[in-house]
Amino acid sequence: MWNPAPMLIGGIVAPLTHCAIAMSCVVIPAQYDEALPFSEGLALVNQGEKWGFIDKTGNIVIPLTYDDGFPFTTGMALVMKGGKWGFIDPTGKPVIPLTLEGALSFAEGLAAVWMDFKWGFMDRTGAVTIAPNLDWAWSFSQGLARVRIGDRWGYIDKNGDRVIPPEFDEAFDFSDDRALIKLDRLWGYIDKKGNRVIPPQFDNARNFSEGLAAVKIGDEWGFIDRRGNLTIAAQFSNATFFSEGLAPVQIGEKWGYIDKNNEVAIAPQFDSADLFYQGLAAVRIGEKWGYIDPIGNRVIPLQFEEAFEFFEGMAGVRIGGKMGYIAHPNTEGNSCQSLRFNSTLSRR
Repeated sequence: MWNPAPMLIGGIVAPLTHCAIAMSCVVIPAQYDEALPFSEGLALVNQGEKWGFIDKTGNIVIPLTYDDGFPFTTGMALVMKGGKWGFIDPTGKPVIPLTLEGALSFAEGLAAVWMDFKWGFMDRTGAVTIAPNLDWAWSFSQGLARVRIGDRWGYIDKNGDRVIPPEFDEAFDFSDDRALIKLDRLWGYIDKKGNRVIPPQFDNARNFSEGLAAVKIGDEWGFIDRRGNLTIAAQFSNATFFSEGLAPVQIGEKWGYIDKNNEVAIAPQFDSADLFYQGLAAVRIGEKWGYIDPIGNRVIPLQFEEAFEFFEGMAGVRIGGKMGYIAHPNTEGNSCQSLRFNSTLSRR
């Protein structure tokens, strides 16, 4: 057991011993009201009512002058100022002027845009490629975009053709060549031709990830494969997605992790448990968050008010009500490389 008595390190209260070492991983001090994951080397951050972008050294590379924004994807970021949306490049230069009434980030070369009270799509030059004639639209995924026409959902291709007719109550993006759909209060899955390869039959369900999808049967969750076979019996209070071979599952009131053979990899002990990214998962006990590895070792002890997934070697954490970033323990060239914990902190 480590000593939970606090000590002050660089203005941050941290528990003694190993936890104090962990605080050396705070590479961008907690100073922002909100901080989104790093994407393409930059992170969207917020102070007060304004948003901008920082790099991994904490330098502000695009000033906090925007009213809203989204992370960079394929070299462009969607931002808003004065109620108008547009796209900027990593230097902050406008690529598509801030004149749009609404938009989504670029995906697979196209971005959904709101024009004349309808949704359409534009390319990276700002040219409209799919006329605005949709009541709602989401980004393209695996070559198709889910769209709403009236009160029904279907899918279009990049030519704007309605390749899967709008016939569903709800619909989600394609993942693993399957899309989750809802019809008559039940959930099932279609393929990219619109075939109901797993007919609507579940009380709730989630997208496929790593070949498996969580489904709810009655009051319990299990997992199916892409053919609809129940490979992990419905037995959990809740379940989310497989990531890096493990999935968070809730047994009773606590969360743990299972592998694809339904073996318990990390015993249920957490009040919240997120997905594994870059070998670590954020978990919560009580009001404190930290990070575990795939065998349950508490690699970064539970000390944060909030903690988010690692992307590009960095994770956003909340300390004293403000957001900053910590570096991954295995990031080359930073003090986190020396982060090691003794066996008393393992498998708790």
